[in-house]
Amino acid sequence: MSNISKSDINDMKSQLVEISGVSSEILDNEIIKTLVDTSKIVSVANSILNVLAEKKLTIFLKSLSGDNLSERQQQKLREYMKKEKRRDFVLELYRKVIESQTNKAPIVLGVIANEIVFSDKDASHEDLICINALMQFYDFDFENLTLLHTYVSRGDRKYFTLYNQKLKDFLSTKKADVTSITLTLEKCVNLQLIKKEYESDISVDIDVDGESADVSNQEVDAFYSFNSVGEKLVTYIKKAKIVE
Repeated sequence: MSNISKSDINDMKSQLVEISGVSSEILDNEIIKTLVDTSKIVSVANSILNVLAEKKLTIFLKSLSGDNLSERQQQKLREYMKKEKRRDFVLELYRKVIESQTNKAPIVLGVIANEIVFSDKDASHEDLICINALMQFYDFDFENLTLLHTYVSRGDRKYFTLYNQKLKDFLSTKKADVTSITLTLEKCVNLQLIKKEYESDISVDIDVDGESADVSNQEVDAFYSFNSVGEKLVTYIKKAKIVE
């Protein structure tokens, strides 16, 4: 980001305001400022003025288009936003960029936006789940998710379990924090990126005369697998080149 000047940043902010259809009069409106300052509702337009938001938007725009949006790219973006549904998607994407937990997320969001907007297509259901997940990712999660996917893809495995010795050895060689890996794994299950399934081994002794049943030797193992959304997000993360 070091090769982007202050002038470049201001140009990007101006482009964002122009593209979003938010006029400078609205940004300077005292009523709008008062409403934003006294409520928990954060306006995308007002957040542009925030230093942290500006940094994230700059990272996002660079990932989307390079140092500056070219005239051709600007035209494509304007054409894309002529439809209300697509305009709402782009503005919501800006909000998610600003509210993301890490500076890595805007880079991946820029990659996703580039593929959707400049290909003139609507965001798929899978894309929307990826975008929502990125808002809740920390730097650890990018590293951990990619590491788990590397283990699965190298061994051509469909399922994996945390208690497998091969996985333990793999994580050990990568000096990975197993606790952190577990936290990311459970987060990804909740975010619909990874499936969690159970396999049980249960023995049941039935007493017909006594009309009772005793359950013994009950063991339940949790197995995980990447679904299509998880695979897609890993692809976007690799395109963003934010993980070694």
